[in-house]
Amino acid sequence: MSRFVSNRNVGLTLVVAMLAIGGTAVFHHLNTPNASHSHEQHAEAPQLKLNDGKKWDTDAPLRLGMDRLRALANSAKSESTPEERQAFAAAIREEVDFLVANCKLQPPADEALHVLIAQLLEGANAVVQNGANTDGLTLVRKTLETYPAYFDHPGWLPVNSTTQ
Repeated sequence: MSRFVSNRNVGLTLVVAMLAIGGTAVFHHLNTPNASHSHEQHAEAPQLKLNDGKKWDTDAPLRLGMDRLRALANSAKSESTPEERQAFAAAIREEVDFLVANCKLQPPADEALHVLIAQLLEGANAVVQNGANTDGLTLVRKTLETYPAYFDHPGWLPVNSTTQ
């Protein structure tokens, strides 16, 4: 099976991620008892949040997918060919598809994960669109460095760690 993801799958992943993020905002808006609240409150993008001051629990698919994403980021080079950038972006999208299809988190944890997923996809797109890996790769790595601050992932190693 190819490690490359079709544009249709990438589009589906983006739609699922945006629906998950946007659906929470709509649910909150429809169920807010104070109808006089300001709409500017909802104009901001979803933010990462802790679980009442604690990290979110993870499941095995999330840990596996994030470990594989970390390995991809560790193997990526700042200077690469267009083909290497395409392959890297496709591999990131494939792992995001895996996360979306297999992670079974509680809705608030899933919402936090989708903030990270959106950042990973933005990084993958930047790697291909900008003609250089630097900005997109930096965003992917930054996202992976942020992940353990919000999710309890036993054994997580920092990005660019030499120990697997």
